[in-house]
Amino acid sequence: MKAMTQNLEHVNRYYHTLCITAGRLAKHTNDKKLDEQNLFMGAASIIMHNGAMTFKGADGVNEIKTQMDAVVEQIEQVEKSQQENVLEETEITRIVPKTEVVEIEYEESHIEIRKETVTETMLVPEAVKVQVRERNERSPSKSITYDKMMIQYVEKNVSRDQFIPEIVKELKTRTENRIVGYEEEVVAQVDKVVGIKHLKGGYPLIKLLIGLGLTVQHYFCDDNLPDFSSSLSHGNLAAEQKLSKLKTKIEQLVDDPNGESELIQLLEKALVN
Repeated sequence: MKAMTQNLEHVNRYYHTLCITAGRLAKHTNDKKLDEQNLFMGAASIIMHNGAMTFKGADGVNEIKTQMDAVVEQIEQVEKSQQENVLEETEITRIVPKTEVVEIEYEESHIEIRKETVTETMLVPEAVKVQVRERNERSPSKSITYDKMMIQYVEKNVSRDQFIPEIVKELKTRTENRIVGYEEEVVAQVDKVVGIKHLKGGYPLIKLLIGLGLTVQHYFCDDNLPDFSSSLSHGNLAAEQKLSKLKTKIEQLVDDPNGESELIQLLEKALVN
Protein backbone atom coordinates (compact mmCIF):
# COMPACT_ATOMS: atom_id res chain seq x y z
CA MET A 1 0.00 0.00 0.00
CA LYS A 2 1.47 3.35 -1.11
CA ALA A 3 -0.24 5.71 1.30
CA MET A 4 0.77 6.15 4.95
CA THR A 5 -1.34 7.25 7.86
CA GLN A 6 -0.82 10.96 8.56
CA ASN A 7 -0.30 11.62 12.28
CA LEU A 8 -1.21 15.26 13.07
CA GLU A 9 1.91 15.86 15.13
CA HIS A 10 3.95 14.18 12.42
CA VAL A 11 2.47 16.47 9.77
CA ASN A 12 2.92 19.61 11.89
CA ARG A 13 6.62 18.85 12.38
CA TYR A 14 6.88 18.37 8.60
CA TYR A 15 5.17 21.72 8.01
CA HIS A 16 7.46 23.41 10.53
CA THR A 17 10.58 22.09 8.77
CA LEU A 18 9.10 22.99 5.39
CA CYS A 19 8.40 26.57 6.49
CA ILE A 20 11.85 27.01 8.07
CA THR A 21 13.52 25.84 4.85
CA ALA A 22 11.35 28.01 2.59
CA GLY A 23 11.49 31.08 4.84
CA ARG A 24 15.27 31.02 5.28
CA LEU A 25 16.22 30.21 1.68
CA ALA A 26 13.83 32.86 0.30
CA LYS A 27 16.18 35.52 1.68
CA HIS A 28 19.06 34.31 -0.51
CA THR A 29 19.83 34.60 -4.21
CA ASN A 30 20.01 31.77 -6.71
CA ASP A 31 23.72 32.22 -7.45
CA LYS A 32 24.46 30.73 -4.03
CA LYS A 33 25.26 27.01 -4.00
CA LEU A 34 23.37 24.35 -2.08
CA ASP A 35 24.53 20.73 -2.34
CA GLU A 36 26.64 21.78 -5.37
CA GLN A 37 23.53 23.05 -7.14
CA ASN A 38 22.13 26.49 -7.66
CA LEU A 39 20.19 27.48 -4.57
CA PHE A 40 16.66 27.11 -6.00
CA MET A 41 17.31 23.70 -7.53
CA GLY A 42 19.10 22.52 -4.40
CA ALA A 43 16.26 23.77 -2.19
CA ALA A 44 13.67 21.92 -4.30
CA SER A 45 15.70 18.72 -4.04
CA ILE A 46 15.92 19.05 -0.26
CA ILE A 47 12.17 19.68 0.10
CA MET A 48 11.28 16.63 -2.01
CA HIS A 49 13.88 14.47 -0.20
CA ASN A 50 12.60 15.49 3.23
CA GLY A 51 9.00 14.88 2.20
CA ALA A 52 9.82 11.43 0.86
CA MET A 53 11.70 10.49 4.03
CA THR A 54 8.88 11.84 6.20
CA PHE A 55 6.03 10.02 4.46
CA LYS A 56 7.66 6.95 2.88
CA GLY A 57 11.14 6.50 4.24
CA ALA A 58 14.22 5.47 2.23
CA ASP A 59 12.11 3.79 -0.45
CA GLY A 60 10.31 7.07 -0.99
CA VAL A 61 13.59 8.91 -1.57
CA ASN A 62 14.50 6.65 -4.49
CA GLU A 63 11.00 6.96 -5.87
CA ILE A 64 10.88 10.74 -5.64
CA LYS A 65 14.24 11.09 -7.42
CA THR A 66 12.61 9.68 -10.54
CA GLN A 67 10.09 12.54 -10.46
CA MET A 68 12.59 15.41 -10.35
CA ASP A 69 12.43 15.98 -14.10
CA ALA A 70 8.75 16.85 -13.73
CA VAL A 71 9.56 19.89 -11.57
CA VAL A 72 12.71 21.17 -13.33
CA GLU A 73 10.79 23.46 -15.71
CA GLN A 74 8.86 24.96 -12.80
CA ILE A 75 12.08 25.61 -10.89
CA GLU A 76 13.71 27.21 -13.96
CA GLN A 77 10.74 29.54 -14.34
CA VAL A 78 11.24 30.76 -10.78
CA GLU A 79 14.96 31.16 -11.41
CA LYS A 80 14.28 33.36 -14.44
CA SER A 81 11.69 35.44 -12.58
CA GLN A 82 14.21 36.20 -9.83
CA GLN A 83 16.95 37.63 -11.99
CA GLU A 84 17.26 40.79 -14.02
CA ASN A 85 19.66 42.05 -16.61
CA VAL A 86 22.39 44.48 -15.62
CA LEU A 87 22.39 47.16 -18.30
CA GLU A 88 25.12 49.55 -19.29
CA GLU A 89 24.62 52.46 -21.62
CA THR A 90 26.76 51.89 -24.67
CA GLU A 91 27.46 54.20 -27.57
CA ILE A 92 27.12 52.99 -31.15
CA THR A 93 29.65 54.81 -33.30
CA ARG A 94 30.75 54.99 -36.87
CA ILE A 95 33.85 56.32 -38.60
CA VAL A 96 33.17 59.40 -40.71
CA PRO A 97 35.51 61.62 -42.75
CA LYS A 98 36.58 64.89 -41.18
CA THR A 99 36.43 67.77 -43.65
CA GLU A 100 37.66 71.34 -43.74
CA VAL A 101 36.87 74.20 -46.07
CA VAL A 102 40.10 75.22 -47.82
CA GLU A 103 40.88 78.02 -50.29
CA ILE A 104 42.63 76.93 -53.45
CA GLU A 105 44.42 79.14 -55.97
CA TYR A 106 44.32 78.13 -59.58
CA GLU A 107 45.21 79.59 -62.97
CA GLU A 108 42.57 80.05 -65.63
CA SER A 109 43.39 80.80 -69.26
CA HIS A 110 41.28 82.34 -71.99
CA ILE A 111 41.82 83.80 -75.44
CA GLU A 112 41.49 87.50 -76.08
CA ILE A 113 41.61 89.16 -79.51
CA ARG A 114 43.92 92.18 -79.61
CA LYS A 115 43.46 94.78 -82.32
CA GLU A 116 46.65 96.27 -83.71
CA THR A 117 47.12 98.96 -86.39
CA VAL A 118 50.02 98.25 -88.70
CA THR A 119 51.58 100.85 -91.06
CA GLU A 120 53.42 99.50 -94.08
CA THR A 121 55.21 101.13 -97.02
CA MET A 122 53.85 99.80 -100.25
CA LEU A 123 54.14 100.46 -104.00
CA VAL A 124 50.80 101.77 -104.96
CA PRO A 125 49.76 102.16 -108.60
CA GLU A 126 48.69 105.68 -109.51
CA ALA A 127 47.42 107.27 -112.69
CA VAL A 128 49.49 110.33 -113.54
CA LYS A 129 49.17 112.79 -116.36
CA VAL A 130 52.28 113.47 -118.37
CA GLN A 131 52.92 115.69 -121.34
CA VAL A 132 54.02 113.95 -124.43
CA ARG A 133 55.68 115.71 -127.31
CA GLU A 134 55.71 114.06 -130.67
CA ARG A 135 56.80 115.06 -134.13
CA ASN A 136 54.07 116.22 -136.39
CA GLU A 137 54.10 114.03 -139.40
CA ARG A 138 52.38 116.60 -141.50
CA SER A 139 54.72 119.33 -140.54
CA PRO A 140 57.99 117.79 -139.53
CA SER A 141 59.32 121.06 -138.40
CA LYS A 142 56.66 121.19 -135.76
CA SER A 143 55.89 119.01 -132.76
CA ILE A 144 52.70 118.13 -131.08
CA THR A 145 52.32 118.27 -127.30
CA TYR A 146 49.46 116.55 -125.46
CA ASP A 147 48.62 115.08 -122.06
CA LYS A 148 48.61 111.35 -121.60
CA MET A 149 47.51 109.30 -118.58
CA MET A 150 49.98 106.72 -117.38
CA ILE A 151 50.16 104.23 -114.53
CA GLN A 152 53.14 104.39 -112.30
CA TYR A 153 53.94 102.86 -108.90
CA VAL A 154 54.75 105.10 -106.03
CA GLU A 155 55.67 104.39 -102.44
CA LYS A 156 53.01 105.12 -99.86
CA ASN A 157 52.49 104.43 -96.16
CA VAL A 158 49.37 102.27 -95.79
CA SER A 159 47.68 101.59 -92.42
CA ARG A 160 45.61 98.52 -91.71
CA ASP A 161 44.07 96.79 -88.66
CA GLN A 162 45.10 93.30 -87.75
CA PHE A 163 43.58 91.09 -85.05
CA ILE A 164 45.95 88.99 -82.98
CA PRO A 165 44.69 86.17 -80.66
CA GLU A 166 46.43 86.11 -77.29
CA ILE A 167 46.26 83.61 -74.38
CA VAL A 168 45.55 85.49 -71.17
CA LYS A 169 46.23 83.78 -67.82
CA GLU A 170 44.29 84.83 -64.71
CA LEU A 171 44.92 83.77 -61.10
CA LYS A 172 41.69 82.87 -59.28
CA THR A 173 40.65 81.27 -55.98
CA ARG A 174 37.90 78.85 -55.01
CA THR A 175 36.80 77.06 -51.83
CA GLU A 176 36.12 73.34 -51.48
CA ASN A 177 35.63 70.71 -48.77
CA ARG A 178 38.59 68.42 -48.40
CA ILE A 179 38.98 65.27 -46.26
CA VAL A 180 41.70 65.97 -43.74
CA GLY A 181 41.25 62.86 -41.57
CA TYR A 182 38.68 60.58 -39.95
CA GLU A 183 36.84 60.71 -36.64
CA GLU A 184 34.41 58.64 -34.60
CA GLU A 185 30.81 59.81 -34.51
CA VAL A 186 28.16 58.68 -31.99
CA VAL A 187 24.99 57.67 -33.85
CA ALA A 188 23.00 56.14 -30.99
CA GLN A 189 23.07 55.16 -27.33
CA VAL A 190 21.68 51.78 -26.36
CA ASP A 191 21.46 49.68 -23.23
CA LYS A 192 23.75 46.67 -23.42
CA VAL A 193 23.37 43.64 -21.16
CA VAL A 194 26.66 43.28 -19.29
CA GLY A 195 25.59 40.86 -16.59
CA ILE A 196 22.85 39.22 -14.56
CA LYS A 197 21.67 40.40 -11.16
CA HIS A 198 20.24 37.63 -9.01
CA LEU A 199 17.35 38.60 -6.77
CA LYS A 200 16.25 37.00 -3.52
CA GLY A 201 14.06 33.94 -3.92
CA GLY A 202 11.27 35.88 -2.24
CA TYR A 203 7.62 34.99 -2.63
CA PRO A 204 8.10 32.97 -5.89
CA LEU A 205 10.58 30.61 -4.21
CA ILE A 206 8.43 30.25 -1.09
CA LYS A 207 5.37 29.37 -3.17
CA LEU A 208 7.45 26.88 -5.19
CA LEU A 209 8.91 25.13 -2.15
CA ILE A 210 5.65 25.06 -0.18
CA GLY A 211 3.94 23.70 -3.31
CA LEU A 212 6.54 20.95 -3.70
CA GLY A 213 6.23 20.06 -0.01
CA LEU A 214 2.46 19.70 -0.38
CA THR A 215 2.96 17.80 -3.64
CA VAL A 216 5.10 15.14 -1.98
CA GLN A 217 2.68 14.85 0.95
CA HIS A 218 -0.24 14.36 -1.42
CA TYR A 219 1.68 11.89 -3.58
CA PHE A 220 2.59 9.57 -0.72
CA CYS A 221 -0.42 10.04 1.57
CA ASP A 222 -3.54 10.45 -0.54
CA ASP A 223 -5.81 7.38 -0.41
CA ASN A 224 -6.58 7.69 -4.12
CA LEU A 225 -2.99 6.78 -5.02
CA PRO A 226 -2.48 9.70 -7.46
CA ASP A 227 0.27 9.87 -10.06
CA PHE A 228 2.95 12.51 -9.54
CA SER A 229 1.54 14.88 -12.17
CA SER A 230 -1.80 15.02 -10.37
CA SER A 231 -0.08 15.54 -7.04
CA LEU A 232 2.03 18.37 -8.53
CA SER A 233 -1.09 20.16 -9.74
CA HIS A 234 -2.70 19.65 -6.32
CA GLY A 235 0.38 20.99 -4.49
CA ASN A 236 0.69 24.09 -6.69
CA LEU A 237 -2.99 24.91 -6.33
CA ALA A 238 -2.93 24.41 -2.55
CA ALA A 239 0.13 26.66 -2.18
CA GLU A 240 -1.53 29.37 -4.29
CA GLN A 241 -4.69 29.23 -2.18
CA LYS A 242 -2.85 29.34 1.14
CA LEU A 243 -0.28 32.03 0.27
CA SER A 244 -1.71 34.41 -2.35
CA LYS A 245 -3.51 36.64 0.20
CA LEU A 246 -0.29 36.88 2.22
CA LYS A 247 1.97 37.80 -0.72
CA THR A 248 2.52 41.46 0.25
CA LYS A 249 3.28 40.60 3.88
CA ILE A 250 5.61 37.76 2.85
CA GLU A 251 7.56 40.09 0.54
CA GLN A 252 7.91 42.65 3.34
CA LEU A 253 9.25 40.05 5.76
CA VAL A 254 11.67 38.65 3.14
CA ASP A 255 13.18 42.14 2.79
CA ASP A 256 13.22 42.74 6.55
CA PRO A 257 16.62 41.67 7.98
CA ASN A 258 14.88 40.81 11.26
CA GLY A 259 11.76 39.30 9.74
CA GLU A 260 12.78 35.63 9.44
CA SER A 261 11.09 34.38 12.62
CA GLU A 262 7.83 36.18 11.87
CA LEU A 263 7.95 34.94 8.26
CA ILE A 264 8.27 31.30 9.36
CA GLN A 265 5.39 31.68 11.82
CA LEU A 266 3.24 33.29 9.09
CA LEU A 267 3.93 30.37 6.73
CA GLU A 268 3.17 27.76 9.41
CA LYS A 269 -0.09 29.44 10.26
CA ALA A 270 -1.07 29.47 6.58
CA LEU A 271 -0.34 25.75 6.18
CA VAL A 272 -2.16 24.67 9.31
CA ASN A 273 -5.31 26.63 8.46
